[in-house]
Amino acid sequence: ICLAMSSSGKLLASGSGDNKIGLWDMEKLSFIRMLVGHTGAINSLAFYPDGVRLVSASGDMTLSVWDAESGSQVCKPLKGHTKAVIAVAVSDEGIIASGSNDKTARAWNGASFLPIGRPRERSDIVTDVDWVPGLSALLSSTRQGSVEAWFPLSKGATKMDAFDMPYVARTLSFSPDGTRMVTSKANAVDVHVWDQKEFWRHCNTSARQSRNKAVRRIQFSEDSSQLLI
Repeated sequence: ICLAMSSSGKLLASGSGDNKIGLWDMEKLSFIRMLVGHTGAINSLAFYPDGVRLVSASGDMTLSVWDAESGSQVCKPLKGHTKAVIAVAVSDEGIIASGSNDKTARAWNGASFLPIGRPRERSDIVTDVDWVPGLSALLSSTRQGSVEAWFPLSKGATKMDAFDMPYVARTLSFSPDGTRMVTSKANAVDVHVWDQKEFWRHCNTSARQSRNKAVRRIQFSEDSSQLLI
């Protein structure tokens, strides 16, 4: 269902509908271990910047934080969402963001694992979340095609801007260098690149994939030159 690569490129995590997470050594191209604990499908994964801790979002309405080296859970499952959690992202500062079928996006302290402020209510199911590098802004996309930037760490948790996509965005990802946002259409193989410098200006509609299924998750490489789809 989903994949995530550590910042070093040495570890790959895979989540599936059997409620388990697989860890893979990308240097040796070998399987390391299985992470077991969720009671629902694994919908999204994200590594901490340290490349050791891993966050999983599940259909059981919780998030879990794992130590990839030991395979153990770092804390009790993060609870608060009232429906399946389908998206997770971790900022450069280690702040966790999550999006859910309950139409909310949430932020969590990545050290204490406590929620930060109130959940951000959206008008529809939140299909993906990601942090804007260097701005502490949280992007969330909805099933209706709206992308919103929100500052959950600021006093009053202000909203920066909202942008209605010309299509329903299933997934989004910001490049680590902060210059590009990539989105994919729901139920399609198109990947679209947006220019951050001119704030949501559509600059490229290439990278049509030779795939027979829709793009579910996108992740940039650490140097922002490649995409994991």
